[in-house]
Amino acid sequence: MSPPVDRNTACHTGVYKNFSMAEFLKLYQQTSNLAGMTYLRPFVAHGVALATEEQIEANVPKMLTHVTDPNLVPR
Repeated sequence: MSPPVDRNTACHTGVYKNFSMAEFLKLYQQTSNLAGMTYLRPFVAHGVALATEEQIEANVPKMLTHVTDPNLVPR
């Protein structure tokens, strides 16, 4: 039986899924480059599929800070 997975660190190089979230998203970044779009740094909330409503709601302030960050869009 596999050891329990820490959903917050599962997407890191050398851990459970063997790749970081940035590595998983490289193809999307390249696709946006090829399509002439600007790739924006994603907001990532791990474990949402298993999270309670309260845990999901706890991420809302972090997500709002992320999407309103003036440095999100490269200039």
